Amino acid sequence: MRYLGLAFASLSAILVYILSMDKKAVVKRTAFRWYVILVSLLLLLFMSLVAESLVLLVFVVPVLVVVDFIWLKYTRFCEWCGRAVQTNLPYVDKEFCSRCGSRFL
Repeated sequence: MRYLGLAFASLSAILVYILSMDKKAVVKRTAFRWYVILVSLLLLLFMSLVAESLVLLVFVVPVLVVVDFIWLKYTRFCEWCGRAVQTNLPYVDKEFCSRCGSRFL
């Protein structure tokens, strides 16, 4: 049980590494998708271990699926510079990269 905090901390470090690694956008996109899936599974494992009633998972799973879908849908990676851009923010240009200015595909 005490190792779950360590697991969440290590997953946060992995996210920072994925977003800051100097790779192409295809590699980052694939790594980010796997990261989202692993975090979701870890959260479900944590909820199933801690929750007194497993009926709570009936409500948690759909919310988790929606959050993951939104996270994957609104995170884009620039093909030129590899920067991750959240396109659901109100004052962010949704068609162009904020670092290099190239158009998203």
